[in-house]
Amino acid sequence: MKRILICLVIVVLASAALAAMRRDGGPTKLTVELVKAGEDTGRYRLLSSAEERVDEDAVGLYKEAVASLPEDMDLMKIGGWVRGPLDALPRKEAESTLEELKGTLESVERAAKCKRCDWPFAVVAKPEEQRGYRVIAYAISLKARLKIAEGKYDEAISAIQAGYAMGRHLGESSVLPHGLAGIAISAFMCTQVEQLVQEPDAPNVYWALKELPRPLVDLGYQMKMQLEEGRLRTKIEGLMDRLDRHVALLQCIEGLRHWAATHKGKFPGSLGEVTEVVIANDPVTDKPFVYSSSGREAVLKGPAPKGAEGEWAIDYRIRLKEKENENKRKMPKDGRKE
Repeated sequence: MKRILICLVIVVLASAALAAMRRDGGPTKLTVELVKAGEDTGRYRLLSSAEERVDEDAVGLYKEAVASLPEDMDLMKIGGWVRGPLDALPRKEAESTLEELKGTLESVERAAKCKRCDWPFAVVAKPEEQRGYRVIAYAISLKARLKIAEGKYDEAISAIQAGYAMGRHLGESSVLPHGLAGIAISAFMCTQVEQLVQEPDAPNVYWALKELPRPLVDLGYQMKMQLEEGRLRTKIEGLMDRLDRHVALLQCIEGLRHWAATHKGKFPGSLGEVTEVVIANDPVTDKPFVYSSSGREAVLKGPAPKGAEGEWAIDYRIRLKEKENENKRKMPKDGRKE
């Protein structure tokens, strides 16, 4: 009976993780500025470097984070803020909510810089922990979005870094539902990167995305030890692949931004034209992503693998922001030059 319950929990969480990454209503539309990938490859990181990490175990900090969560958090409201348009984010209310979550977020950010995450062996997920990880995912996403809205990009990247680290750490647990929560948290971070790259003067995070490990969240060992071959195992493998594909597509977008910034403000005709930076292949097919461009606009997508449902596809429509020519003289209403 316990085994059946574990599998049911995994199915539910797998669906939740997929929903976090799913794109409804057509392709994801991004409007981006011309920004080169900086030469200082270590300035921005989406996981802490070895030099930054401290000799501490992250597990205790995650337990502290869950224990410090307020009991009356309105998840539906925070979820709406996280998924809604950035210009609709109620900043004052978001600041107030984040103040309530200050202790939780401080613990998570400390955990992101720990050298170790030694989870005790377990198979059954505690419901309060799983709910806690979901709240923390929303909290980190909310902080990242608020800092993006305020133009505080270094702080936004720091929050995203904590989210990716937590996703990786949860993937090291022997509890499969923890790992699935890790995939969902990492997927939320990818959506924050999507928002970041659209903002005025935001940095190009190509190198930070390129440095992320693959698989980003690896549940292979847990599945081998706890699941038989079958649909459930295939679905979880698909979730891992889709997360890696999402990261690879974001890396491609940043590579395309770099190209456009160094080639007269236009996208390349094909991905093969980009040589200054590496354009990642689709990790699902190990082939180039589907791509087309009209110059100022581009289509970039990873189609659903053969036999998979359409929700496994990721589809971007990318447009370069129009820059006003500062030397262009204004035309008065009568049509004559000033």
